[in-house]
Amino acid sequence: MKIINFILGRPIGTLMLCTGLAIGGIWAAAETEADFLPPIDLPEYTVTALCPGYPAEDVRLLICMPLERALSSAASVKSITSISRDGLGLLRLEFPWSSDRREISSECREIIDLAWLELPSGIPKPQLLSTSPDDIDIISLAVFPLRGGIEAAREIAEKRLRSMLQEVDGVGTIRLCGGRSSL
Repeated sequence: MKIINFILGRPIGTLMLCTGLAIGGIWAAAETEADFLPPIDLPEYTVTALCPGYPAEDVRLLICMPLERALSSAASVKSITSISRDGLGLLRLEFPWSSDRREISSECREIIDLAWLELPSGIPKPQLLSTSPDDIDIISLAVFPLRGGIEAAREIAEKRLRSMLQEVDGVGTIRLCGGRSSL
């Protein structure tokens, strides 16, 4: 009751206080930077192994399984999952949040270097890539030909869609997958 009487007894002071708080709130809202997706270092890495000309089953047996066996010896590895496609092997390495990312990447690179020596000759050295939310695809487009073959769809994606999308502000990387080149 005393607070209410104090406020009602000083209307000019109360109005000035409320105005000051409103102006301060508007100023703080305008000056505060908002980041909708703050930078996060995920305790994950991806190993990509290109194997041109190898079918998915051979990629699994000759590339992914030996890499999995070798990388499972890395300290504090939590899980390893792999995907084998024609000409490509992907391994996802997951580590605990408390892991030191520099130590992990150094150790994994050393293991990959040693394992690469035992992979079939002619295979490029597998690459260790850091996983970041900034690298996640935002839009994935699929192009299907109405007329012509799969080569025509690839040509449309390479020549028309890629150039149109590169002109859009904020577009980082455009990656084409699949189809056949009309060489």
